[in-house]
Amino acid sequence: MVVKPRKPRPKLPPIRILDAEESRAFIDARTRELLGMNVDEFERKLKAGEFENPDQSSIIHIAILLGLA
Repeated sequence: MVVKPRKPRPKLPPIRILDAEESRAFIDARTRELLGMNVDEFERKLKAGEFENPDQSSIIHIAILLGLA
């Protein structure tokens, strides 16, 4: 039996833990990128049921990041 050597795995960047302020800034930037609104407006619209299609992947993505899903 011939065993092929494994390819070396690419080196991944280090994991960085964000504090609450950094997390909020990251989620806000992602919300603006995906939905064109800030995270506060997103939260308000989500809670008020104002999204026509709440099953849209970008809405679910942000909701999961916020822990609302």
